[in-house]
Amino acid sequence: MVSRSRDDIHVRNPEFYPDRPYVLALQFRAKLASGVSTVMAATSGLVRVKNVDGDVEAPMELTPSGFVPFSGSPGVFDLRFDRSDTTEYWDLFPVSPDQKEFLFQVFGASGLRPSAGSPKLSFRVVLRNNEIVIIGATPDPGIACLNLKRDFAGTVGTNTRVKLQLTGINTTLSGTEQYERIGTTLWLKGTGDSLGNFVIEERYPEDQVTGIFKGKFSDVCQAMTGYFSKPDGSRLQPFEFRAVRKTNSGGADQSDPEQQ
Repeated sequence: MVSRSRDDIHVRNPEFYPDRPYVLALQFRAKLASGVSTVMAATSGLVRVKNVDGDVEAPMELTPSGFVPFSGSPGVFDLRFDRSDTTEYWDLFPVSPDQKEFLFQVFGASGLRPSAGSPKLSFRVVLRNNEIVIIGATPDPGIACLNLKRDFAGTVGTNTRVKLQLTGINTTLSGTEQYERIGTTLWLKGTGDSLGNFVIEERYPEDQVTGIFKGKFSDVCQAMTGYFSKPDGSRLQPFEFRAVRKTNSGGADQSDPEQQ
């Protein structure tokens, strides 16, 4: 992970933690109600709950010399908007190698403890079979993008054109896939979660896994992005698919107008 911070802007000295040699890195995307014309800092309110007493740890920045707390009052200014109403950012939490479960909550800017008010959001991060999964998100946003029946089109890698016909019922995803240059129909079987994450197996024939799509739906279920690999993890490539619609004349699919 590459540090994008500077040592000389912090009050506290950066440090590394010998008992916590790993870092849990959470990536988020934030959007303001209106645009900004300057550089602006804000607080997400995200904390890690450490114990039953409600003690919490705020996210940290990573500098070349170690971890250092974000500055900010009130709260922790972990969001940076640079003349835009959207931003993508990372919140970092140093962790020990033996910890397998983490509880996160989001509070308002006025306080970072349960005594300051009820959290707006809670979720758990669990290490399971060498995979990191998010479970128990509350309030439950519902099963995102899983009650759908939609066609997608896009690319795997730089120029491999692919079409998908995808159906979601509860947490189960299924459908078919066609590579433009091959024309053969492949089967898709997978699962998703309430935050829009998915893992879909590509199969041909139907009982043999030939590839894995692992990624995330967009907020309005109009796009799918992530990485594709062979079942053993080799030949890793990025993919991006967007929802398509049929033309009135029955011609070729076009991108959904909501994505324009």
